[in-house]
This record gives sequence, C-alpha cells and structure tokens, in this order.
Amino acid sequence: MLRQLPSGCIALAVTSPPYWNTIDYQVDGQIGQCSYEDYLAQLLEVWRETERVLLPNGKLAIITPIMPIPKSSMAEQHTRHLKNLSSDIEHTILGHIQSLYRYSLFVWQKQTTVKMFGSYPYPPNIYEDNTIEFINVFVKEGEPIPVPREVKEASRLTQEQWLNLTMQVWPMYPEDVKRAGGHPCPFPVVLPQRLTMMYTFRGVPEAGFQGDLVLDMFNGTGASCVAAVSTGRTYLGVDLNPDYCRVAERRVRYERVNEAAVMLPRLRVRKPGAYHQPSLFDEDADEDLSTDAEQLALDQPVPQSVDV
Repeated sequence: MLRQLPSGCIALAVTSPPYWNTIDYQVDGQIGQCSYEDYLAQLLEVWRETERVLLPNGKLAIITPIMPIPKSSMAEQHTRHLKNLSSDIEHTILGHIQSLYRYSLFVWQKQTTVKMFGSYPYPPNIYEDNTIEFINVFVKEGEPIPVPREVKEASRLTQEQWLNLTMQVWPMYPEDVKRAGGHPCPFPVVLPQRLTMMYTFRGVPEAGFQGDLVLDMFNGTGASCVAAVSTGRTYLGVDLNPDYCRVAERRVRYERVNEAAVMLPRLRVRKPGAYHQPSLFDEDADEDLSTDAEQLALDQPVPQSVDV
C-alpha cells in the first residue's frame, strides 16, 4: 500500500508496530513472526517507505514499550530478558535512513493497576512496574512547506495548550480493548490527537486547503484516523486485518473526540522526605554536616563482633 503513494504527501506518520512475535494476528504477511533481527529488518522497509512519502520536515512518531520476553522464548537464558523496541528501532532508522533525524522523545505513562513482579517479597530480582511506552519522534530533512496565513491561524494553539502538549511525560489511561474493537494493544485516541495538533495543520476549505494528511501504517482499529478527522485533518490508515479495518471505518464515521481532551494533568515532582541535605555554601554548613553525620551514626546498627 505504501508503495502506491506518491512521494512527499504525508505530514505526519504516527503508529505502533507489532511487538515482535508476542501476538499472532492470523493474517498473511504480518510482520514479526520471525527472529528479532529479521523483525527489525522488516520494520526498516516500512520506515524507508514512510520516509519517502513524508513531506520535507514531516514527522514520524513511533510508539513502543520495553517488552519483557517470556522465558519460554529464551530457553537458553536464565535471567530476565527485555527488548527495548524504541531503542532498537531508533538504531536501525538512524543507521540506515540518512534523511531521518531524531527529533523528540515523549513518555506515555500508562495509568494502570500497580502490580508486583519478580522475587517479591525478597531481593534480589525486583522488576519495574513497566507502565510506560516511548513516543519516539523523527523528522525528515528539509524546510517546511509554506502555508497560507489563514491556515496557520486556524491551527493556532493557546499558550496553555502549547505548554501542555510539550510536557515530556504524558499520563493517559490505555484504551479499552472492547471499545477499540478487540485489538489487543490499542492506544487512546488522545495520544495521536496530541501529535496531530503538534505537527500538522487543520483544513481550511475556503483557503483551498483540505488539511494535512496523517498516516498510520499499522492502523489497527483506527485511533490515529479518529484523531485526524476529529481535528480537521485528512487521514490514511493501513492494516492487514480486514476485521480491524471494518472497526476503523465505523469509528471514523461515528466517533469524535473533543479537542479539550488533549489537556493532560501535569505530574508533580515532590521534594525528598524529612532528611535535610545541607548546602556546602550555607553559613552553618559545617554545623549541619556535623549534626547530620552524628544522626546518621545513631541510625546505623551496632556492629557485631565475630570470632574467627
């Protein structure tokens, strides 16, 4: 499908590729039912075609997790094994596609139920909660194509929107699987909606502009398409699964998202606890250091003598 598109027609490509071989979608030609190295090579061909169809200064946003690999797939390795899809995909893109450059990196903080993994309740094998995915944004080399002033004004962002969209951590609940038509790994519409508002222009028919074209090469059940049509952009979604395509068509026809939904809560950074860490430039630094050192000494267990 991508090979049928003309070069330089896409303003934004936003997608989440298959997570290697963790899910079999039961369709011919699916990517990932192979070795990990071949999987990355298959994806590289998709990224090459995506680069070709991108406009100069067009963006490619790829959403991927850090993926734990089941021990059944790594029988020869006793320790836990992770695949950092974002890092590995970035390495292949920057190493093989000269006109794509690293542009931005955002973190999707998935607000999910807290679970405990590893050797609980004892060390040493304590695993992270693994509730994030990376949104890795690349840009195609070239100057932006000029757009009329009225088109720019139609996509003008408020200061509040600008500051919210540029937060690097995006706290969002995952999409409900049933609501998304049964796709096992849907992302919420607000995620591509934010990227669409950041990197593209809405349509202004009276100015002869129908809206930038947004592409999702692994469209699933159409979240990126819903985001595009909800914000006045045009869209193209590609997927091998005909059932998902039918769900995507229905969603695009009937589902809309309010632009106010892009406003996410800002995460707050808390100060450390009660322990006081003095500055070396405080007038009372020596006294503070002495007091803290004494307190730390009191907090330490008394060494036990051992006969050897």
